[in-house]
Amino acid sequence: MHTESRNGASIDRIYLHTNEGTEYEGGAVGLAHYLMNNGANGGGYHVVSGDKLIRIANDDEIVWGAGGDNTHSLHLMFEGFANQTPAQWADAFSKGELDRAAWQVAAWCLIHNVPVHDVAPGAPPTERGIATHSDDHHPASGGHTDPGAGFPLATFLQR
Repeated sequence: MHTESRNGASIDRIYLHTNEGTEYEGGAVGLAHYLMNNGANGGGYHVVSGDKLIRIANDDEIVWGAGGDNTHSLHLMFEGFANQTPAQWADAFSKGELDRAAWQVAAWCLIHNVPVHDVAPGAPPTERGIATHSDDHHPASGGHTDPGAGFPLATFLQR
């Protein structure tokens, strides 16, 4: 996974992602291991949320998580798929990972003074808040749709 120093750049956005993989016990550890050993050119996240929360990169490190919007961003990945329905996000596994991730995102918002609100899709890169990978319209982002239309963003932000 590629990381580089943030060199004091502010953290303005928190991006939410899915790994486009099956949810399973032990999956967060497996994904974290894969990302940390994927070489210097691979994309990545700061934290993986699954059956556990696993820190992969420090806040003062840049990871390649969202096209051209990484210098001022933190990235959290959920196990799961962008095509999950609201009912699938409400199952026991997803509820647990959402609860753990909400705690992490709340801590980031407090530590970095990031406002708890949804960054509008296509908003200028100077807007501060919480965004989904699908909100990043930078050409280098590649048209991602995660975490998907069924993701309970409003409920997540309330947590």
